[in-house]
Amino acid sequence: MTAISFLLYLATGASFRDLAYRFRLGESTVSNIIKETCNAISSVLKPLFMPQINTEESWNKIAHQFYSKWNIPNCVGAVDGKHVSVFCPKKSGSLYFNYKGTFSIVLMAVVDADYKYIMTDIGAYGHNSDGGIFSHSNFGKLWLTDNRSTLNVPELKKLPGTEISVPLVLIGDEAFPLKENILRPFPGKKLSERERITNYRISRARRVVENAFGITVHKWRVLLKRIEVNAAFATSITLACCILHNFLIVEKKETPYDISETTETHTTISENQQLHTVRYNRPTKRAMDVRNHFADWFISPAGEVPWQYEYINK
Repeated sequence: MTAISFLLYLATGASFRDLAYRFRLGESTVSNIIKETCNAISSVLKPLFMPQINTEESWNKIAHQFYSKWNIPNCVGAVDGKHVSVFCPKKSGSLYFNYKGTFSIVLMAVVDADYKYIMTDIGAYGHNSDGGIFSHSNFGKLWLTDNRSTLNVPELKKLPGTEISVPLVLIGDEAFPLKENILRPFPGKKLSERERITNYRISRARRVVENAFGITVHKWRVLLKRIEVNAAFATSITLACCILHNFLIVEKKETPYDISETTETHTTISENQQLHTVRYNRPTKRAMDVRNHFADWFISPAGEVPWQYEYINK
């Protein structure tokens, strides 16, 4: 009964009142069941299905998967944030009020090439930017500073078919700053063919994180609705959904998508989001050099894919 009511809650987003009526339980009992099960999933399943990546072998394996599946080398994750709607917490002012006009907490995640979450940071205020949330997360503080060595990330790796070494990178959209180890598209509209190809190739690989959010929400529809609990409880529920998402991919060998090379999509940040993107300081020369190395590789015989020119010239 406990497992059924918990899974029904995550899968449908039914209210505690509806579940209490269906299972002949008190609303407080249903609430306690959901809370305790979320905590159990976090303590027992998280180390198994969302472990911290901290070995060179693990990072290299993720990089190989991105290269073989999404044709982008030296990439160890796609990063993005998703708003999870909640009731406005008491005395919170506008902290949780986001650009969509709703109140939310943010699920910040890094996803591998198989749509699995390898890092989540949940519970940040909805009014904050994705880049700001990432930089203040525990993982972001390690990734963006000299403490990155504690993650055992290989420092440099050659681009395939070249003698050029670049860092292993995360890929993000325009909400994230360009760093030596964060790759984002070229800004602006009047771009050269080389820059448009680079933006396409980055966005093509980055969509795994958007797809992961979509798969998670499709299976656990509680995330489609405004979660009728406090922010801390909503954080636990969201984390449980992410862990179960990984569990299903690993244990059930689910293949969420089989995307044909002939049906590419290219997602970009919306105009509304652009108005709320943080203005970052000018990127360093080293960061721009890294992106230029990737851009040159994408149009080289070693790195080009046959459909990229046709796609950008549609």
